[in-house]
Amino acid sequence: MNHAETIENDKGDIKLVRLSYIDHKSEAYIEFNKIMHHNYPDQYLSWDNADFIFGKFYKFLKRWKNGRMKKKDEEKFKDIWPILTDDVVRELTEMLEFALEKEWYEFKE
Repeated sequence: MNHAETIENDKGDIKLVRLSYIDHKSEAYIEFNKIMHHNYPDQYLSWDNADFIFGKFYKFLKRWKNGRMKKKDEEKFKDIWPILTDDVVRELTEMLEFALEKEWYEFKE
């Protein structure tokens, strides 16, 4: 049986989703339901690269929280930059940390 699990922020406009398949494989993606995709204006922006979400994006969120952002961060995350506030960063960080606790992603060595 296939199933999905979702973690949402308080407003429900950002969702972290895990799809699990019958063969025990799974995928994670994140939806930003306030931001329209620039190439597909009738769809919301989503990222489906778990390595990027739990790697580079998670590290960026931690840098933001610690006040240690890099010069390239705004350019790298320009698609979602307009919605980022300290509260949104905190929620995203908590969402990703909860997903990691639930073993939605395993870091590659």
